[in-house]
Amino acid sequence: MIEEPKTRGWSNSTTRVRASWARPSAMQRAGTIALALAVWSAAGCASVACYPHQALSVPAESGDTIAAADRDAFESWSFERVKELEKLYSQGADDSDPAVIALQTELERSAVDWRTFLVKTVDSFKFPTMAILNHSWFQWRQAADLNRDLRVLVGSPEEASDLTPDGSVPNSAFFTRTDIASYTPERLREEFAEIAPVGNITITKEKKDGTSEGFFGKDERGIEYIFIFDPPFNPEMQTSAEHIGSTLVRILGWRTPKTMVCTIHGTGNPWYDGRRAAATVAVKGYKGGWAYRTYRDRREVRALCVIGAWLNNVDQSEHNTGTSQQSDGVYTYYVWDYGAGLGSFTFRPKWPRLGWQYLWDPVHKPLAEACGPPWETDWRVTSAAVGYFSPEVDPERWMPFYPNLAFEDTTQADKRWAAERIAQISDAQIRTIVESVRYTYPSDAEYVIATLIARRDQVVAHYLAPDASRALTRENRADTIHAAPHPLPQLVWEGDAPPDPEGGGENALSVER
Repeated sequence: MIEEPKTRGWSNSTTRVRASWARPSAMQRAGTIALALAVWSAAGCASVACYPHQALSVPAESGDTIAAADRDAFESWSFERVKELEKLYSQGADDSDPAVIALQTELERSAVDWRTFLVKTVDSFKFPTMAILNHSWFQWRQAADLNRDLRVLVGSPEEASDLTPDGSVPNSAFFTRTDIASYTPERLREEFAEIAPVGNITITKEKKDGTSEGFFGKDERGIEYIFIFDPPFNPEMQTSAEHIGSTLVRILGWRTPKTMVCTIHGTGNPWYDGRRAAATVAVKGYKGGWAYRTYRDRREVRALCVIGAWLNNVDQSEHNTGTSQQSDGVYTYYVWDYGAGLGSFTFRPKWPRLGWQYLWDPVHKPLAEACGPPWETDWRVTSAAVGYFSPEVDPERWMPFYPNLAFEDTTQADKRWAAERIAQISDAQIRTIVESVRYTYPSDAEYVIATLIARRDQVVAHYLAPDASRALTRENRADTIHAAPHPLPQLVWEGDAPPDPEGGGENALSVER
């Protein structure tokens, strides 16, 4: 007699168990719901971490506004004083030590939030991992923060916690309170001349991350740059957006690397020499990026959503941040990469939906298609060099191409502060910066100037009272330049149909003038 395998009984019982779970009882359903609520509550108890800020305790006596000519020296002084403070801490001193108190007081009297230089968070996620997590895991955890949910529900979101005793934004590892007006056209041109690479370029390494072609290299002075090129069918587009956007953000006060548009010479690589590039001064001591969510209680971090709306920098996101450590235990925090600003989406022109919705938006996109989208549907790019840059902006509805937790916590006070900064940017400053990128066609420059002015005025008018808006921008306004764009280049594609504006396609595209 042949015995049946002993596993058969286990197999049948497993089948019965599986069948029973296929038709869950009321008790099983209740247990599942209870487990889900428990996980949800646990996520809420461990809500998205945020660096706890401590307000400055000493009223500021200086450091209110830093002139353009003094900025580098002030930031260097702040760094060196914090470096001394960190050295005392590393030697065992505490906050009761007279030498520590003296340094803290000296920094706070210059409105320097010295604590921001002494914290380093590990935020190792890169794109697209960060985009996926910000769409899912961090959204779920933030939604489970019941205290935050209640404050938002009653219309009383938590205000920024990093302000000075007089309610202003301090100087910090993120931001310097610049005197925006001191960046005169003459001063800007002097800076651009100093930033521009000198002589032949020596390649130090190839650029591997991101969508943009480029390399790292040094000029004849030994200054290291990151050189970024334009996409082949949009000459001047990305390099112009990079320089214009990063320069405007820098003079507004944020720590942003200095940039200049240049022509590459002397690398010995025929693929590079003679090409136009955006040269960005490399940040020393780079230690990876930082996450907006970790510092979302800082006004200068939240307010970047309004800056992003003005410039339509849809890539205002975690993977375009940088942490610099040039001394043990002392850090500075940068925002960079404005190649997706203005009319550019780095490797191609923007399409109108960007800035109104996330790049992947399964909820809002079909709703907009059903109800009528708020963006232009009958549109075209201004030119190959400008891309698509609309003069219309609704800063309340603007969004980057994936969720940013700091922007979701932004209050009207944060937005008004950003608008007050933007209002101080003059027409002359905008013109000087745009003209420095040397567009081939003057009409491209005039269109970008007029569009930046129009978007600036809309942002300012939206967040500031009409009287305040007029007062802040009276000297900055100019008659809107209705520059007729030059004729579009002729787009020639190989194949039976033109490329899909939202998804590319297999057909090759070339440009003729």
